[in-house]
Amino acid sequence: MKDEKEMIQTFLPGGGKGEYVLKSKYEQWSRYILLAIDTEENFTLNDILERARNGVSVSLQNEVVWNILQVKRDLEARGFIKSVADADFKHKYYLKLTRQGISKLNYERQVSDWKKSDSE
Repeated sequence: MKDEKEMIQTFLPGGGKGEYVLKSKYEQWSRYILLAIDTEENFTLNDILERARNGVSVSLQNEVVWNILQVKRDLEARGFIKSVADADFKHKYYLKLTRQGISKLNYERQVSDWKKSDSE
């Protein structure tokens, strides 16, 4: 069994080091963000935060937001997602998958399918 307290060092889009996040939380929120961006045409960070906070107790909402922000910045720093300005509203940014992000998501889906077929 893997250590439940394993941490991942995140990175910032500017190249600096970010915060440490539990690996289990990082994987959970990374998958959540990539899938959300993949399924929605014009998805903003605010959209992701609103959707994630729904159904979560008020006491956990700050933790959810903090984790999503750390993971989102890390995904940008690693080149999996990018922010694209809206053509009409320059202060509105949409999150988009890069080619590398699409490859990562496809790989994760394939691994998930393999795990399902192995358990059957």
